[in-house]
Amino acid sequence: MDKDDIANRRVERVIAGANRFHGNTSRQQPLPITLPILRKLVAVIRRSPHIYGGPVSSLAVIAAFTLAFSCFMRMGEFTYDTFDPRFDLRRDSVQVLPDDYKITIPASKTDPFRVGITVVIPKGPADICPRRALSAWLSASPSPPAGPLFRSATGTFGRSMLSRFLSRSLTDAGFASHLFTGHSFRRGAATWAASIGMSATEIKTLGRWNSDCYRLYVDAGPSRSAEIGRTLLCTPTSRSTLPASGIPSPGDVWRPSLE
Repeated sequence: MDKDDIANRRVERVIAGANRFHGNTSRQQPLPITLPILRKLVAVIRRSPHIYGGPVSSLAVIAAFTLAFSCFMRMGEFTYDTFDPRFDLRRDSVQVLPDDYKITIPASKTDPFRVGITVVIPKGPADICPRRALSAWLSASPSPPAGPLFRSATGTFGRSMLSRFLSRSLTDAGFASHLFTGHSFRRGAATWAASIGMSATEIKTLGRWNSDCYRLYVDAGPSRSAEIGRTLLCTPTSRSTLPASGIPSPGDVWRPSLE
């Protein structure tokens, strides 16, 4: 390999790293699932539960969707193909207290040592409340404490299955499903939060975007986290800068690297 080849490869690596950090604008980024869109998805699943695994399994899908949005979760944090109780959400990952709901995420991108982080599950309006959705699923499908938090009729809760259900619900709700991905929940929560006036610090804290934000979340305490979470779910569409459809213009999509 000559010097020119070595130099070219170094340049390619630099460009690739810059694209990862800033986002490759030549590649279309997935649209965010904001609160108005989430509300429509939950509604179509409730209307046709047989399409989403049946009357019981569809409750798990609704709980997962509302949890993913309200807790800024990555799809890999609540799906699995082969359940591993060390790294996947279990029934006892959820703490139901008189005035509080919490979930401990055992492994995540910003938790490299897998010590786990406990996240407050906020209370929201009845139709999209993650606490209600989770309680409905847990009541309808009893399981041992060390068992998986979510499971389908086939016994798994894989990313591919959830992606199919997401695509179908988006189509049924009138959206172009190919423009969204599983990351759209987290992206949508951040974009919605920005549209209702939350600060970049609050959004980064709720989203635990890096290890520093992870520490901010812990330092904020459960009461403050619950308060911000309620604001996220309960602020009416009329107070958002987004259109009523919930689909933002490209410039309104929140990106942590730009903050």
